[in-house]
Amino acid sequence: MAKRELEHFTVDGSYGGNQTWFRTFMMRLGGCGAETACDLSVYLALHRGAAAVCPFDPHDFSRADYVDFAHVMEKYLWPRRTGIDKLSIFVDGYEKYLRDRGVTADTADGASGGGIIAVRLDTLDGTEPYEKAAEALIRQIDAGFPVPTLILNHKNKKYKDYVWHWFLINGYEEREGTLMVKAVTYSNYEWMDLKQLWDTGYERRGGFVLVQIESDPVIPAAIAYITDLFRGNSGGHDAAHTLRVYRNALMIAAGDPECDVKIAALAALLHDADDHKLFGTQNNANARRFLAEQGVPAQMTERIIEAVNSVSFSQNRGRVPETPEGRAVQDADRLDGIGAVGIARTFAYGGEHGRPMEESVQHFHDKLLRLKGMMNTPAGQFMAADRHAFLEEFLRRYEEETGQKEP
Repeated sequence: MAKRELEHFTVDGSYGGNQTWFRTFMMRLGGCGAETACDLSVYLALHRGAAAVCPFDPHDFSRADYVDFAHVMEKYLWPRRTGIDKLSIFVDGYEKYLRDRGVTADTADGASGGGIIAVRLDTLDGTEPYEKAAEALIRQIDAGFPVPTLILNHKNKKYKDYVWHWFLINGYEEREGTLMVKAVTYSNYEWMDLKQLWDTGYERRGGFVLVQIESDPVIPAAIAYITDLFRGNSGGHDAAHTLRVYRNALMIAAGDPECDVKIAALAALLHDADDHKLFGTQNNANARRFLAEQGVPAQMTERIIEAVNSVSFSQNRGRVPETPEGRAVQDADRLDGIGAVGIARTFAYGGEHGRPMEESVQHFHDKLLRLKGMMNTPAGQFMAADRHAFLEEFLRRYEEETGQKEP
């Protein structure tokens, strides 16, 4: 008997996300499409090398992060009067989300957008025969992709919790001629008979969204390289920081038609590979060695290195990078220095180097509060505004709580 289950993720001990956590009544009532898209995105980031599809670190994902993510996704898959009751509504909304993340959305009708990661979305309508559905589901799971699933009405009361509902299927088991599938929703899962689930008894039906993903092989190789390179480093410059910069850079590059997304992505992933505070290399030796091993052409390598060398705050000060890739990556790196993450990184670095707390706070005034005004791109400026405001609010509270300022 064949059986295959895909790995899922946990959120503060819960099995995936849960729409009952969402902040608004309408999202708690009808946010299953957004929940399914969020769960799919986290899975693709964790297990398919598509870090750009998730705006948070999927390896350190809290319930608050998940709720914030869901309300980002709400912009694309919002609850509506009749629900997200067509496969095309989900596909169109998720495609737009992917494009805004700098990811190519490639549907059965043709490609749209541009980028180094291509996600293909196809559909299988619920009116198709059960045998075709079973074949498609097994193919998807065997290829390592969960299946977003929509059920509308169902005459079998056993499936009442799945009526007018989106959820993921992330496993199957063949049991004596019966294909059982693992349905994931509301931070839980249930094994059910696919044939019974598929045969709703109604003419109008939902169906499957079939996902495939392709990326330029150098990108997952670079992610693996920096993960190994920074292994054991718990300071502010580590693999997690690099991946956040990479995700920021993809979003910024996606909004600039003059920016080469692949160059920006590789520059972001390699921007700390030869950091003088961590490595004793010369002339970007680590980055150059990696790019040579991957067969990256010499001309592209030089453009990547130029972008890498334009990132450093201390070495470049007020100089604006000459290339769009350099501007995108410099903004992406600076964004990680402000907001909640910037605060956490500052204290992590200070603690690692034995700095008193007051010295770390002074760093906010010396550098971090200046970064918002140093952004090069419209996207960077927009993203920096909210993070800068959070930084200011933290300092206000800090000064109150330490008695430096009257409340």
